[in-house]
Amino acid sequence: MVLRGRESFSFPKAQMHLSKEDINQIMLNVRENITDLADAHPETVYIYFIPPYSVYWWGLQKENGELERTIEAEKLALKEMLQRENIRVHCFTNMFDFTEDLNNYKDESHYLAKTNSDILHMLKNNEWRVTPDNLNSVLVMQKDYYANYDYDSIFN
Repeated sequence: MVLRGRESFSFPKAQMHLSKEDINQIMLNVRENITDLADAHPETVYIYFIPPYSVYWWGLQKENGELERTIEAEKLALKEMLQRENIRVHCFTNMFDFTEDLNNYKDESHYLAKTNSDILHMLKNNEWRVTPDNLNSVLVMQKDYYANYDYDSIFN
């Protein structure tokens, strides 16, 4: 159902990157919707997570020339968020066994309901947590994996 009859990807020669305008918009959005609230309420711990989008979704990002741009935006937002002691972030994009199994998804980005319970358990157990110390390695692993994945293999 996720593939919807599709049989292959066609990738552009180059990936797009964030423009200065993109960077300014992302930073404004993160500040207005996330960090200003955390700064105003230091007594509250805010927990955010990046969901485990399917490998098919990542293939669409690469096909649209957006893969590197998406990861750059993620890094920019996370660096800003992780400057706060009261913001915790978990990133499930590197759960590769999960993201590769399209049986876990309703479509390219929406996972099955059971996954919500699994994510809550992982949050409780502090799994897949991103910190200032591991941010770069998490994103390098993510970029390496999804930039080099054999996307056409999912059609077999």
